[in-house]
Amino acid sequence: MNGRIGLVLLMIFIIVFSGLFYFNSMFSNISEDKFYSQEFDLSKKKILIYGSSHMVQLNSTYITEKIENHSNEYLLFNMAENADTPKRRSLNIDKDLKINPELIVYGIGFRDFNLLQNEKKKSEIKLIDIIPLDTTELETLNPKLTTLEALRAVVIDIFTKNEKSTVPYPNTSIFSNRNQEIILDEDKLKSNEETFGKILIPIEKNEQVEYFKSIIKKLKENNIEIIIILTPHHKIALDEIPDNEKNNFYQILLNVEQEFDVKIYDFSNKFSDLPIWRDTTHVAYNEKAIIFSHELAQIIIQEITK
Repeated sequence: MNGRIGLVLLMIFIIVFSGLFYFNSMFSNISEDKFYSQEFDLSKKKILIYGSSHMVQLNSTYITEKIENHSNEYLLFNMAENADTPKRRSLNIDKDLKINPELIVYGIGFRDFNLLQNEKKKSEIKLIDIIPLDTTELETLNPKLTTLEALRAVVIDIFTKNEKSTVPYPNTSIFSNRNQEIILDEDKLKSNEETFGKILIPIEKNEQVEYFKSIIKKLKENNIEIIIILTPHHKIALDEIPDNEKNNFYQILLNVEQEFDVKIYDFSNKFSDLPIWRDTTHVAYNEKAIIFSHELAQIIIQEITK
């Protein structure tokens, strides 16, 4: 019996990864072109959210509803992607400029400036996080993400069947509802595989920092407002980062703040003791962990109504 289960799991892994890489290459250009070539509502002002998996965890529907309570003039697009970096993000900046966004909300975490991030062991990368969530409202225009989300759903059902709530929670994704993620207790967080591994965040000669600055410079040159969010981390993750690298990270952001006159909101330690975590670096997608989305919504409202 165990042998059969192992064989089935192996086959699932092969199918999932084969499908993932096949559809990634087949549909990446198609989906991106359809997103950027659509006719955006010219009567609406656009708000774009940038960042990696930390920002993917936001509930875009909740944020949109809060914004609409104050103004119906805005459209929110969460452009965050798993494993995103400033270098990757820079590839689409010119396309984003054509959308003519009113405000960019850029989430930045310690990993974004870590030059050793590619040295993380493959065994430490969660399969679920390899398959990205759709984080835009344009589900019908994105065949690549439709396929990837279907694959991701299969993996989640298999590997986290006993770790998720059966209560659906609305979100702007391909599916109208997405299952809530379980919130881990302190003991499980301590044993969680999510880890930084080696971390090196130099202030000088840091490619990711240079790309980050180039993005901000281009946005500023085009009169686009940008605010920076330092993404939240659990205290376990924060304690793991060497003080020197942590100080370098904050110094980089201080330099950016002074050079480009941008607002920075520091969430890095804000929720570190709260019971809201999927793992030590991601707030859970759960209605009991809505505080991150709620506070970000309040910041956005503050920015667009000033």
